[in-house]
Amino acid sequence: MKSNIIIRVLLANILFIQISCIVSLAQSIKIGVSGPFSPPLDFYGVPALRATQLVAEQFNAFGGVNGETVEVIFEDDGCDPTQAATAANNLIAAGVHVVLGHICSGATASALALYDSANIVTMSPSATTPDLTYSGTYPLFFRTVPPDNIQAEIQVRYVSNVLGCTRFALVHDGTAYGKSLVDSAKNMIEASVKGMILYNAAITPGESTYSALIQEVMNFGAEVLLYGGTEPEAVVILNELRNEGSEIIFVSGEGVKSSSFIASTGGNAEGAILSSLPDFSDEYLAYDARQKYLDQSLMATQTPPLVAGSKSPT
Repeated sequence: MKSNIIIRVLLANILFIQISCIVSLAQSIKIGVSGPFSPPLDFYGVPALRATQLVAEQFNAFGGVNGETVEVIFEDDGCDPTQAATAANNLIAAGVHVVLGHICSGATASALALYDSANIVTMSPSATTPDLTYSGTYPLFFRTVPPDNIQAEIQVRYVSNVLGCTRFALVHDGTAYGKSLVDSAKNMIEASVKGMILYNAAITPGESTYSALIQEVMNFGAEVLLYGGTEPEAVVILNELRNEGSEIIFVSGEGVKSSSFIASTGGNAEGAILSSLPDFSDEYLAYDARQKYLDQSLMATQTPPLVAGSKSPT
């Protein structure tokens, strides 16, 4: 997920800078960035911020855009809707011209009305709830990632048609993203003559064990556990599933797809199915962007921690 976010952010920011040239040619072009920049979900937000800063630095190294310096202002939203509204208000007050973000769907939905009323174009690299664009409520919002209904359709079709599984357990973490993915999968399964939903429940994020849920899923005889949510809870669920000796297929989306998921589950990750965007790593632009990002990240380890509201570069 992180590499996909980096690539999408780098490309999206070129569009952001072009848009901001039209909106304002003040002393600087201000790009706002908001996402989770502190634990436990900072590994989703920090890559987006670092990539944005990288693009800004590249433009500024060549004199900016039409002589205007590109400035990055960021706010930590913690992937929390309430915190996201505060972050949005802070970015608006700072006079940003465009916003890259937010990362999580619930946080994005909370902030969009504020940006819309301020006439600020917003683009997310990862907010996947369908209604964010399908409803037409936010005409200034764009995203560079497929919505949940597309992802869920691919998941269900693959599990049903390729693996031949029809008995599903649906589990989500109660967030807008997690519930949207599971609801989309539910609609897809119910529309199929093959699919059968045996279990559908929400978990409380942050728990150290989900053993009761695992036992229920196993007792219902599910062949597939389709999870909507983020990586921390997915790690606990998959590890406990395998520790119980269950071979139930674990399926989830790009909210779980990360190197830390594999590192935290080890051999238990074998056979897990995680949907995401196509792999662009072999493309020249993607390779070049990734290498520049890694070089920047190496330098960033020698700098102070991120502080919300900071500007870069000055």
